Amino acid sequence: MSKRYFIVPVFLGLMLSGCSVVGPEFAKPEANVNTQWSAVEGPTISTEASDLSTWWEVFNDPVLDELIDKAYQQNLSLQIAGIRILEARAQLGIAVGNMYPQQQSVGASFGQTLVSEASPNFNPAIDSSFRDASVGIDVGWELDLWGRFRRGL
Repeated sequence: MSKRYFIVPVFLGLMLSGCSVVGPEFAKPEANVNTQWSAVEGPTISTEASDLSTWWEVFNDPVLDELIDKAYQQNLSLQIAGIRILEARAQLGIAVGNMYPQQQSVGASFGQTLVSEASPNFNPAIDSSFRDASVGIDVGWELDLWGRFRRGL
């Protein structure tokens, strides 16, 4: 029998020995547990419902009281909350708009000039009317080289 055939059973035996259970079977320990509270009739225990509408006053903190009052004053109706969402979307639109050209203009013109027959050096053989037409588009924006507009989003 060669060494190669000897190594395979030894290797398999070592691998299977790593899967064996070590130690005794686990048994849940017994614990003495009361069936009810130990101080049912205590002076600090109450079964009545408590008024928790002013829970923060327990801390006796005037700053916390002021913050809670401010939060109640700014707790607006649903309609005003919706308007604030629309306002935020409009502000986002303005901020995104800075990424595009800030100035755009389109212009067109057409002109016709006629030379009067009473003008000096008038020659009827030469065309006496001139037409001029122009169309222009101007676009201008500030390049966002340092990310001022991108950070504004």
